[in-house]
Amino acid sequence: MIIGVIQARMTSTRLPGKVLKPFLDKPMLCWQVERIQQSKKLDKIVIATSHEASDDAIAELCQEKSWLYFRGSLDDVLSRFYLCASHYQATHIVRLTADCPLSDPVLIDQVISLHLDQGNDYTSNCYPHTFPDGVDVEVMTFHALEQTNHHASTIDECEHVTLYLRQPEHGFTIGALHAPEDYSGLRWTVDYPEDFEVASFIFEQLADQGCFGYQDVIQLEQKYPEVFSRNKHYVVKAES
Repeated sequence: MIIGVIQARMTSTRLPGKVLKPFLDKPMLCWQVERIQQSKKLDKIVIATSHEASDDAIAELCQEKSWLYFRGSLDDVLSRFYLCASHYQATHIVRLTADCPLSDPVLIDQVISLHLDQGNDYTSNCYPHTFPDGVDVEVMTFHALEQTNHHASTIDECEHVTLYLRQPEHGFTIGALHAPEDYSGLRWTVDYPEDFEVASFIFEQLADQGCFGYQDVIQLEQKYPEVFSRNKHYVVKAES
């Protein structure tokens, strides 16, 4: 059972409520789920939010859309993922985040395929970071997630789900999907108002194409560099 788990919350400090802010009169989270649903290798998609009242709106949207969802700790995101994966009896978990409306189902399937073919504990397209920021995919086995949940102890390790898992000294087998070129300087994630402006522009230009891919967005950025420059000051050196 391969499940995609989208972590989502309303209490973003930089752009509160961003996951339900609308592009073209549709909440950002809806666009992302619709794109992820195009994956051919995910058996289920689950929204993992918190049990805080601030996230009731996310749960209500899930109920309205008949999406699977799970509610857990707000701050211990690792335990939220682990309990969610346990509840849905996952064998492999694909970690996605609700600040990435441009999640690419083709990339998701490519990372899953690489993960299964190599028999890794953990596989991603973001460590090392060669794809644009905003199309991140992380895949892990349930066993690796279970061990991580058991051994991780710091606040950072509990907040950032795969931080412990990715440390070489912990002995997990790790694989990586690399982009054909280094696109790590491109920023399509949504953390700040300028990011939202860029993402909104992308959907205004490309939504009519259906589930467009990351290459289509690269071409759009090459055509309208002035629009994509709005959030360039937030681009930082990627973690390796």
